[in-house]
Amino acid sequence: MADITREQFDEDKGVVRKIFQKGRHLADADLNEQASIVQRHEQRLLSSLVNHVDKRFGEAFKVVQHADPLTVKIKAGFAAFHLDEKLATLLKLDNDYTLNGFEVWTQQRTDYIYVDIHEYEVGPSEDIDIVNPQVGEETCRDIRIDYEFKISTGTAPSSAPEEHIYRTIATVTRGPGSYIEEANISVNLPNHHVDLSVLPERLIWMHSSESHTSADAPALDASSERYIVTSSSGETGKRVIRIPYRYSDKVKYLAIYAEAWRDSAAQSAFLRLDSFLFGGFQIWIPKTKTKVIAHCIPQDAVDGEYYDISIHLRVTGTNVNVYMQRPIIVEGFGDYEIQSYGDT
Repeated sequence: MADITREQFDEDKGVVRKIFQKGRHLADADLNEQASIVQRHEQRLLSSLVNHVDKRFGEAFKVVQHADPLTVKIKAGFAAFHLDEKLATLLKLDNDYTLNGFEVWTQQRTDYIYVDIHEYEVGPSEDIDIVNPQVGEETCRDIRIDYEFKISTGTAPSSAPEEHIYRTIATVTRGPGSYIEEANISVNLPNHHVDLSVLPERLIWMHSSESHTSADAPALDASSERYIVTSSSGETGKRVIRIPYRYSDKVKYLAIYAEAWRDSAAQSAFLRLDSFLFGGFQIWIPKTKTKVIAHCIPQDAVDGEYYDISIHLRVTGTNVNVYMQRPIIVEGFGDYEIQSYGDT
């Protein structure tokens, strides 16, 4: 541990800088406090600039497909991560990083890619350059920050050990196999260029190269970009799309926008949105194409935690097809009005 007189920095006192006086003793505590004042100001400022949410700048820290099996690439650049509430630090990745070590998928599974951030003290035993060659001993010690990309297989990362912080930046979901494609990757670290303070809504999912689909997901017709569920001989056809979602307490509502219809009579046919965030609701699917819009207020959710959102398509009848065109889920940050409509 560093040999210091005392730790005297107290943010609650509102000190913005120290004034060093002539002819007075200069204590290490004063210099350390000045450094802490500047650091804390920068951390608060960065957190405010990214709306107190971990953010990447441009393509930085984005997880993308790699040509090798069981491997992904993480793009170089800068990203802001929070060390504590409204205290952010800027991490830099100099070059694109290759992350491997995934286990072969033998069944449907979601893996989590996260950053292990560690702030620590460095003395001469860790770095001999800490020793000042002019005096032959250390005059100061360093506080450094380091990070490492890691994989949590099949579950979210566990609690970080003391002095470490875990931040998930992406998930990888797929069925049996070893190659990770763009369609398997969901980037959970938002881009700073999406300004949550001015947008009333932000897209979080739609069927695209970054979609997540479960093993029993409805078939996607490539030509029409629509999902299809078929029921025959009175049996029930049911398919589910599951989307991992990281909740922010700034979100006032979630909304789903879709078009759904069936091609003939059915005993029952409905679209259902399900999640711990807001329970579930369903809308009956008519025979003619109908726009489906529903808003839900998240309940009892924890800021920063991951939850599954499930979109269900279900139909019961004989030789009935149910279709859903490009469902979209968005976050809402502004005023909301709860509304749902469809054929009931």
